Amino acid sequence: MEMDALLDTLNWIRPKADITNAQLCNDNCNMVLMNLFFYGQYQFELIRNKILALQPAYSLLTFHFLNAEFLQEGILTDPINNFGFTRNSNQTPFTKPAQLEDFAKI
Repeated sequence: MEMDALLDTLNWIRPKADITNAQLCNDNCNMVLMNLFFYGQYQFELIRNKILALQPAYSLLTFHFLNAEFLQEGILTDPINNFGFTRNSNQTPFTKPAQLEDFAKI
């Protein structure tokens, strides 16, 4: 995925009734970081630090955690599916959460 397209996904979530927008944004940031893992540690840490500068309370994946998982498993697993998200045509459309910091600055 191209970097601009990848970073643009930081600005969008799919609202869920049982999960806060803040948690959805945190999960979204982790999904972007999983993709950034393949850009190398420098790019990963650069974007991770920018996210944390905007949202210091976020619980973000680390490069070392993902590297260990990749070396052990040969893949990076998708934690979003572990939370019960489904990928079907009945999903709520993506929205831009107005109350949260806009990641367009990244």
